Amino acid sequence: MSTQSTGTGQTGQTGQTGETSRDRILDAAEELFREQGYRAVSLLDIARAVSMKKPSLYHHFPDGKEEIFLTVYQRMFARMGSALDDCLRNVSVDINDGENLLEQGLLAAGKWFLERPPMFLLAMLHHDMPGLGEETQKQLVRSSYSVIMGPIVELVGRAGERGDVGDVHPHIVAGGFLAILEGTIIAARAGFGHDVAAMVQESVRMIVFGAAAGKKAGETSDE
Repeated sequence: MSTQSTGTGQTGQTGQTGETSRDRILDAAEELFREQGYRAVSLLDIARAVSMKKPSLYHHFPDGKEEIFLTVYQRMFARMGSALDDCLRNVSVDINDGENLLEQGLLAAGKWFLERPPMFLLAMLHHDMPGLGEETQKQLVRSSYSVIMGPIVELVGRAGERGDVGDVHPHIVAGGFLAILEGTIIAARAGFGHDVAAMVQESVRMIVFGAAAGKKAGETSDE
C-alpha cells in the first residue's frame, strides 16, 4: 500500500489515480460548502459523501469541520495563486482609442471568474465567518484579500492614476464589483437572466459609468 504525505503531516491511502482519502474529503467538502454554506454542512454529510464513517474524518482532520473548511479554502486560494493578478496586469488599453482601463480590467476579471467554479466569497465571509474561530477568520480574510480583493483594488488604483476614474475609493469599487458578480450568478441560477456573461458586462459598464460620474463631480468641485 502506498501513502502520500499531506499538508499537515498526515498520510492517506492513495488510489490508482493518486488521489488520497484526504483529497476525496476535501473535494466533497468543497462542493458541499459551496452549495450549502459552512453552517448547513455537518461532518456526517461530508462522511456520507465520501462513503466514510464520521470518526474517520478526524484521522485526517483532528480539529473537525472547521479545519476542513479552512483547508478547503486555502487549497482553493492556492490553486488560484497569482492567476487573477497576472490576468489584470496583462490588461492593456489604447489611449488613442479612448479605452478605459477600469472597464477593460473588470471585464477581464469577470471573464476570469466565470471560467471557474463559483466561489461566493462575500457570502462565505458574511454568513460563515461568525461560526468560525477568530484565528481561522483571520487566515481566511488574509488569504482571500491577497488572491481576490487585492488585485482588483490595485486595478482601480491604476485606473485612477490614468485619470479613468474620479474620486472613488478602490476598496469600495472592488467590493461592489465582487458583490455584483456574485449576485449576478445567483440571479442567473434563480432564473432572472440566462446570459451570465452579458449580465456581467452590463454590470461592469454601470460601475465604470459611476466611476466616471465621480470623476466629473470631482472636476466640477475643483472649478
